[in-house]
Amino acid sequence: MSVDPALEVFVVIPALNEAKSIAAVIGRVGSVASVLVVDDGSTDETAAVSVKAGAEVVRNETNGGYEAALNLGFEQARRKGAQVVVTVDADGELPAELIGDLASPIQAGQADIVIGQRPQSARWAELLFSIYTKVRYGVTDICCGMKAYNMDFYDRHGCFDSVRSVGTELAIFSLLNGARVKMFPLPDRPKRQDAPRYGVGWRPNLRILRAMALAVWAEFGRGYATRRRSAA
Repeated sequence: MSVDPALEVFVVIPALNEAKSIAAVIGRVGSVASVLVVDDGSTDETAAVSVKAGAEVVRNETNGGYEAALNLGFEQARRKGAQVVVTVDADGELPAELIGDLASPIQAGQADIVIGQRPQSARWAELLFSIYTKVRYGVTDICCGMKAYNMDFYDRHGCFDSVRSVGTELAIFSLLNGARVKMFPLPDRPKRQDAPRYGVGWRPNLRILRAMALAVWAEFGRGYATRRRSAA
């Protein structure tokens, strides 16, 4: 695969109280990309640990939520000239060491978005959402937190958080506007031992179902599918 090293790759890591895991995640990125950690109102040492591990940190003084954290990270990456941005979660459950492999189809001009495919969905609502996106777009794990984006689509759309999309809005916008997509199978990883930051029980599942309903609206009602930065 021919890769253009001139296409600047940035990794955006939203983080809320992840001081215990964030350094290892940053370390696994290695030297393949610049790392931006978005400290989303953490009350622990997430920011300090991230800086010590070699990342640049942008900080929300109060918790703004996953989508707002992604948006802040992408805006910072855009200001720094990123052409490819990869997202990865801060909890260590996703294989950050594969970020270079995830980004390379975009660098090679073979894809506009690359979506990680986990061995199994974390929640039943994610599985339901993935069934819908597999039928509509051929995407088998739309909720996976590890994705690589051609920044041209972010520049056209302008944000992640016009709706609460559990981080899927830019991916769905890109698919609806002609993006070439590749799936990237991910290996199984040990699950975190403490409570997930996204929550447990019915509440996160209901949030995901709401995001799926918005995806349907984007497809058939056009929703945010045709939104542009100039209209923001």
